[in-house]
Amino acid sequence: MKTLLAILPALPFLIAGCGGKPASEAPSAAPAEQPSATSEVFEGPLLAYTDGELWGLMDSKFKIVVPATYDGILPYSDGMAAVYQGGKVGFLDASGKLAIACRFEDAGDFSEGMAPFIEGERVGYIEKSGTVAIPAKFDMVDDLIPWRSFSGGLVCVNQGGKYGFIDKSGEWVIEPSFDEPSDFSEGLAAVIHKGKPVWIDRTGEPVLQGGFTRIGEMSEALAAAQQGRKWGYIDGSAKFVIQPRFDDARPFKNGYAQIVVGGKLGYVDKIGGIVVSPAFMAYVDSEEPAAGNFSEGLAWVRNDDGTIGFIDTTGRVVIPFKYQAATDFIDGMSFVYIDGMATYIDTSGSVLWQQKSS
Repeated sequence: MKTLLAILPALPFLIAGCGGKPASEAPSAAPAEQPSATSEVFEGPLLAYTDGELWGLMDSKFKIVVPATYDGILPYSDGMAAVYQGGKVGFLDASGKLAIACRFEDAGDFSEGMAPFIEGERVGYIEKSGTVAIPAKFDMVDDLIPWRSFSGGLVCVNQGGKYGFIDKSGEWVIEPSFDEPSDFSEGLAAVIHKGKPVWIDRTGEPVLQGGFTRIGEMSEALAAAQQGRKWGYIDGSAKFVIQPRFDDARPFKNGYAQIVVGGKLGYVDKIGGIVVSPAFMAYVDSEEPAAGNFSEGLAWVRNDDGTIGFIDTTGRVVIPFKYQAATDFIDGMSFVYIDGMATYIDTSGSVLWQQKSS
């Protein structure tokens, strides 16, 4: 299994969601250097930072809250952030305190008060106290991300190559009978049953079947659906709202979705209008996504040479192509890598903070 720890150094992380003043209130031109003093009282959401080797957390004023002592930090989810130390995973709470010791082989995000963990290549779930709520007895979902997260009180698990859904007590709600994993979104899960794509409700009953080659998750009341070789978008009644004419289609987020035509990536709106013509790199040979979703009016995309820049909803390049990695904007900031240096930028591309050069 290739764990998240193994791919961690390649990925950028933006840590947010701890309350207080928003990061958008951070100074627009903070010194481009690593903070050097520990702050006992932190302000705003917590941000990941690195000294080039280890990771810690700082507040929205770029003052250190948690010194750089961890091998990696994942984004906060449900008020907890996974941290890596000595080849094991634990969790920080919203204040940056180590709430769950680094004792797991690997672990995923908290969702609805539960987080998946790995023990002996089996998947189980813990509560925020660190108590094992569901023992590690399920098979891994796949080699890269071996688990699924709870959604609507249910989570998809693998038993002997078949997928079903359990509740927070670990009891089967939908017996394992599906050929591929899925998650519930907006009350529906897109599964493969006996080789055919099916939407099921929370009782496991099919509400859509037949007529499609593939179907995706429901997002913002639309789901990508493949008919023949082309993709479009259907609504909850399984009617095409956007006719199938794309080579690939991804879920909607904030009113826009990524589509692929002729090997190039662009964006459509919810009535099917191509707002950004397909002109950007659609796929990369790594675990990183090829492009971002529109957030705060901008999305990061890759040029043909693999460098990353930011475009607006018309496709105009707002921040030039010069980054090696990036995140979607959150509270006015994106975490990027430029020339190998971890950096926070604002929506104009100005540097707010940058890792100190070694």
